[in-house]
Amino acid sequence: MDDVIIYTFLLSLTSLHPDSERKAWQIWCSKDSAKAWDDWMQKKSLCPMAMRNALLPFPTS
Repeated sequence: MDDVIIYTFLLSLTSLHPDSERKAWQIWCSKDSAKAWDDWMQKKSLCPMAMRNALLPFPTS
């Protein structure tokens, strides 16, 4: 197959994983979100400084 685009949407299922929202924001707000996603999927590691790059405030609800 040629010319295929795969979109990945992060959904925070806080009822199953209480920390999922924070982790999703860390991936979205990192300078290189594709690398952050790969690091999370392969190494289970997230950059703690990623939240500093956020354009939107982290939701507190």
